[in-house]
Amino acid sequence: MRIGKNNKILLEPHEIEFIHDNFFEMTNQDLADALGLRITKLRMFAYEMGLKKIEMEYWKPSQVLYLKKYYKSIGDVELAEIFSEKWSKNKGWSKKHIEKKRRYLHFKRTSSELKKIHSRNVLMGRFKICNIKMWEKRGITPIGEKRIWFNAIGLPYVVVKKKDGFVHYNRDLWKKANGPIAKGMNVCVKPQASRLEAKIDDLELLSNGELSRRNSQNRVHPELAAAMKLNREITKHLIKATSCQQTH
Repeated sequence: MRIGKNNKILLEPHEIEFIHDNFFEMTNQDLADALGLRITKLRMFAYEMGLKKIEMEYWKPSQVLYLKKYYKSIGDVELAEIFSEKWSKNKGWSKKHIEKKRRYLHFKRTSSELKKIHSRNVLMGRFKICNIKMWEKRGITPIGEKRIWFNAIGLPYVVVKKKDGFVHYNRDLWKKANGPIAKGMNVCVKPQASRLEAKIDDLELLSNGELSRRNSQNRVHPELAAAMKLNREITKHLIKATSCQQTH
């Protein structure tokens, strides 16, 4: 390295070759340190040699004009989708790109403009699409999969995923075997059967009155009830822990 006219730094041929050979293998700071240069000077020499590690993609005037024309009536997510179709680029377009440029240009929306954009999205059904995307990210429970839920007093019961959501597994099982359930009737697990592994033979149909009488007969001493409650809580945590392990 030598100093030329007006104290301009000039690289020797072997230094130029060194930058060419190592530009994509070493960091700019390491290259600058190896040559005794400031990092800004190293970047300048690399740029003059046509060496770039990141190809910047700048906004075009036509893109800025489009944003200025439509940002008051179209949301950032939809604008990003439009930009992706009209002006594709390596990094793609996201809501963040549009939002950042709007802020830089001070393109702010009023409350009334935001409400109009919201109404537009509702009419276009965009929120339905968002809901689908959300479940795609979180994972959709397959139809027919069973889960264990807990009632108000902590007792576990089984639900099954149907087309329209989760339903009580025992009621669904009874309907498949015996048809519709009359109003005021309850599908119950027989006293000696397992609540979590009940088959059709373990179920019985009880009226509200019959269910109330059975619950009365099954009432226990307060101290025993407290112990049973604690046992249910322990069982609840064990079931949840087992479910988490199976999931992961």
